[in-house]
Amino acid sequence: MIAAQNFPLEPKVQKFVNGELDALSKLMDVPITEIPDMGKKLSTARVRFEMEPMVSFLLSECKESMPGVEWVVLQGGNVRGGTPSYEPGPFTYGDIMKEFAFDTQMAIVSLPGKIVAETIKNTRTPEGTKPFFLHCDMGCEFAEDGVTVTKVNGADFDPERVYKISTYQFLLAGMGDLEPLKSHCKAAGEVACPPLECCLGIKNYFIETCMRQAWLQILGYKNIHEVVSPEDFETSLAKVFKDMDVNGDGVLDGPEIHAFLDKSGVVSSRLVNFLISSFDLEEKGHIAMKDIMAIAH
Repeated sequence: MIAAQNFPLEPKVQKFVNGELDALSKLMDVPITEIPDMGKKLSTARVRFEMEPMVSFLLSECKESMPGVEWVVLQGGNVRGGTPSYEPGPFTYGDIMKEFAFDTQMAIVSLPGKIVAETIKNTRTPEGTKPFFLHCDMGCEFAEDGVTVTKVNGADFDPERVYKISTYQFLLAGMGDLEPLKSHCKAAGEVACPPLECCLGIKNYFIETCMRQAWLQILGYKNIHEVVSPEDFETSLAKVFKDMDVNGDGVLDGPEIHAFLDKSGVVSSRLVNFLISSFDLEEKGHIAMKDIMAIAH
């Protein structure tokens, strides 16, 4: 058998690879969202030991692109950045690639509140390092002991209620032997543990939220966390799209988007480039209204 490195590089392939790597490197320091001032130290350094408000923020951003989900739960071991400190302000594409370094396929299932709450409590109570320490989105609150759930999705927690949950599919399949979650999912079967291929990666949800927030800014919404119906989004988009589409060809190219946003000053030109590259997956050099509408559904 001959090792691959013994063969000469194919120039066209090398050119393509270099182009992709160059494009990726240019995106890494592009701000894609804003870290709010939560009045707390923000870090991902001790995700295996204790609650980190920064992780709750990241999960809340993902939650915005998970229709109907009330509770997002993820183990600390899947947050990989180990960043000692974050300041309120810009959060970049490179930051999310660092923190969510793995695919982390997120399942969306319905689970009894008491099963989820008890599992969270059990992952937080052992002494020392807790690789499966379960973190929650900002809508989940805890008692002073830091392990007892008191609120979910901003409302009082009801242990007897069934909640729509999003969590790492591997946990539902038994990874970490997290009880009583593991036993419940084993008894319930595929209803509580959907196939891996049905689950989107966590970065997909986060970046979709960032895209929606940017377009809400472009469309003139003051609250970028506002829940906007697809119908309202389409109505607003149709008006702005028409203003952007100077040549009237039904698609937007880079110069048209830049020209419009240079006047409004809503988002940075570098974020505009990110928006275009995110939608223009076929490298056509333009994006259509239907491409942007996809983030409203």
